[in-house]
Amino acid sequence: MSTVFGDYAVYSSNSGSSTAAVKSKTNGYNALGLYDMSGNVWEWCFDLSMTSRVRRGGGWNSSASNLQVGYSNSVSPGYEENNIGFRFARNQ
Repeated sequence: MSTVFGDYAVYSSNSGSSTAAVKSKTNGYNALGLYDMSGNVWEWCFDLSMTSRVRRGGGWNSSASNLQVGYSNSVSPGYEENNIGFRFARNQ
């Protein structure tokens, strides 16, 4: 599992304990052309309940199991950590 993730995701085994620049992995894009959807930083995601926050994608210090598409982690709204970010998105 970790060999495959290393081709497209920045996580605990290959991060050097730091985030990486966007598009740092040559195989890092998906079928929609989106880069870095797994690893590097956890992304805050919308939660309908708004009583907690959900993060997805895993971060630079995550294990390979946290990078799975279906994995999410619920934390309190005030939670802070140096491996959480968000994604700017726009339509063309």
